[in-house]
Amino acid sequence: MMIPDDRDELHALAGEFVLGVLEANEASEVAAALATNAELRRAVAFWEVQLHPLSELTSPAEPPPGTWQAIEARITKPRQSQSRRPSGTTSRCGAGRPLGLPPPRASRCGSP
Repeated sequence: MMIPDDRDELHALAGEFVLGVLEANEASEVAAALATNAELRRAVAFWEVQLHPLSELTSPAEPPPGTWQAIEARITKPRQSQSRRPSGTTSRCGAGRPLGLPPPRASRCGSP
């Protein structure tokens, strides 16, 4: 990652830095750039002023153990292919509806 020259991108990056959502290497790069990049310092200061009051509304909390692993497992799990639909569902216009149910009235399925 390089520090962007575009003002809007720089502001977005500064906000992400202040929120603490950057990867460690990205946060380190931003922290190092603060020493030489006045525009970045101004953007970080802006977001600190905007966001700091929100941090006083609640205390930090850690998610239960295994939360991040469970999320990662769900989002990296291969999706079912179109050819392997669960039994009892249609494969054309009514995908996902049990067989035998008519399509919704507004459906153009099978209509010219």
